[in-house]
Amino acid sequence: MVLFFVTFNPKSNKYDITFFYNWSALRVTTTGNFDDSSQELRTKGYIPDEDGVNDETVAEVFDLKDHKRIVYKHYSMRSPQETAQRLDVEMVLTPAQ
Repeated sequence: MVLFFVTFNPKSNKYDITFFYNWSALRVTTTGNFDDSSQELRTKGYIPDEDGVNDETVAEVFDLKDHKRIVYKHYSMRSPQETAQRLDVEMVLTPAQ
């Protein structure tokens, strides 16, 4: 299970997303901006020695163009073994009927 909180930091004028995992004591925070023109919240983060060997970069995109259909995408890349971001998760959230 993953639990995450999206908050706005008035000091940095950016959004922070903090992730908590039930299988790890690791807490991950990503930071980013909301783009009014695209209606997307985009964040990025860096996790040094994520698995004890590799560093990991992560990114999220929340597509909020349609309030009845939110699209969430999570990307990650472990370095030095990977050289490009990979799409790990894509979720489409819709209202319950």
